[in-house]
Amino acid sequence: MALNVPLNNDLNHRFFEIMAAGAPQIVLANPALVGPHRELASRPDVFWAKDVQQVEAIAEKLLADPVALGAIPVDPPPYQPLLKLLKQVFGYALVPIG
Repeated sequence: MALNVPLNNDLNHRFFEIMAAGAPQIVLANPALVGPHRELASRPDVFWAKDVQQVEAIAEKLLADPVALGAIPVDPPPYQPLLKLLKQVFGYALVPIG
């Protein structure tokens, strides 16, 4: 289990790296952080916390049953075409060269 605190209130690389590592994560943020990628907010391996007290409650619940914690399905990060991701990152349409 991992704790992810997006300090810049953005969908950080850690979010996907934790998925790729096969671990559930507690994210101290609003699920709206995922923007148009709503399917990411409802994954069974992502737990959203609005404050530190909720982080503690979620962690205590998950750690209380190690067998259940280990049984949480963690799928790999979703694949998105590279060009689509680059367009989102740069905020404009990219024109292929050649």
